Amino acid sequence: MKKKLTKKDKTLLGVLIALIIIVIGVGAFLIVNNVNSANEDAKKILSSASGDNKSSENADNKSDKTSSSKTDKSSKTSVTDNAAVTDSTEGGNSQNNSSNSSASKTSGSDKKSSSTSSKTSSQKSSSKSSSSKVKGDKVKRVVPEEHTKHKSTSTLKINGKTCYVGDTISVVLNLTSQKSLINYQGTTKFDNQYLKLKTVKSNSIGLASAKDAEIMYNASTLNGMNFSETGTIYTATFEVLKSGSTNINNDLEIISELVDNNIVQLSPSDYKVTVDIYD
Repeated sequence: MKKKLTKKDKTLLGVLIALIIIVIGVGAFLIVNNVNSANEDAKKILSSASGDNKSSENADNKSDKTSSSKTDKSSKTSVTDNAAVTDSTEGGNSQNNSSNSSASKTSGSDKKSSSTSSKTSSQKSSSKSSSSKVKGDKVKRVVPEEHTKHKSTSTLKINGKTCYVGDTISVVLNLTSQKSLINYQGTTKFDNQYLKLKTVKSNSIGLASAKDAEIMYNASTLNGMNFSETGTIYTATFEVLKSGSTNINNDLEIISELVDNNIVQLSPSDYKVTVDIYD
């Protein structure tokens, strides 16, 4: 007994047939496209090959013509060159001698310049290496501005520096050392008959205070302090009271570094302290 197809079966069968037709059509389309593209590629290859053959033939013809013209010219100029060989030989020898002497002078100057540059580079590298060995925070240097006008014509000599009565001057205590410092302590003395202390300010890692006619300062840290490029310990301002002559004297009592976990006092040759005055 044969079964009759239902409407659902017929619908599915129709969809299946339609899909098969679509697949066959797409395949045929792809095949035709591939054939066409292959034909076009073959045509392009043939045309480029023929063009290359033509250009190579033209290049060969041009090179033949150029070489023949060069040969003719060289044959013509060789006759005149042979006639001028004797005269040019003497002149050429003198020119060679002069060029050799100038070359030797140039090489000598090059050696001098190279030696100078090598010395300069070695000096720079040595200064960098010495500053890089100093550990700790780098202490900056303070440079105050000086007056352009003064309050009077009366003057006071301070450590040989001419200052003017009535002016407010700046006194900067600077330190230079190529050691990694861990502490320092000192006292600066002045004559309060000539100078009146107005302010005193320490650097960022130390302390400074004043009493009577003295400024006391100190600093200590295990991290190290870097005064390799000259740093300021403190800055003070004074009012100049009267004319005459006086001195500001500094006494650096303690300055030391840490060597193998031992505190070592520096010798005077290991540091430099200056009292700089700005009016």
